[in-house]
Amino acid sequence: MADLSINARNSVALQRELFRLAEDEHGLSIAVLARTRGIAKSTIKGWREGAAMPAWALGELALPDDLLSLVLDPYRKHVGTNVDDDGDLDALGREAATFTAEYVEAKSDGVVTHIERAKLKDRARRLEPIVRKVAAA
Repeated sequence: MADLSINARNSVALQRELFRLAEDEHGLSIAVLARTRGIAKSTIKGWREGAAMPAWALGELALPDDLLSLVLDPYRKHVGTNVDDDGDLDALGREAATFTAEYVEAKSDGVVTHIERAKLKDRARRLEPIVRKVAAA
């Protein structure tokens, strides 16, 4: 990986995080992804361990946009699913309301702890691709 740019190295590190979050947050282990997506388990395991993941894999993995966007974050790019109805606005409203409620709760004692800050950053990570989709529509 020595010949990769800093953005490429960061993207590979975030690729590992994508698979960790897929399993932790959505129950999508490598075995489940291989079985349900029709991709060889060894291929997905290689991607999780840092092998170059081709662009088509983002589509085939069919993970939530915020997870797929992780690998593009060093390039300030994001994945967004095209939706023709108000689903994006509804999702934005729900996520924004949840973020606001969590922020107000964290600030209620006047200090946001490092644990609360980490939870708010995670919520913001899920909110960002939705905001971009709504703004682009």
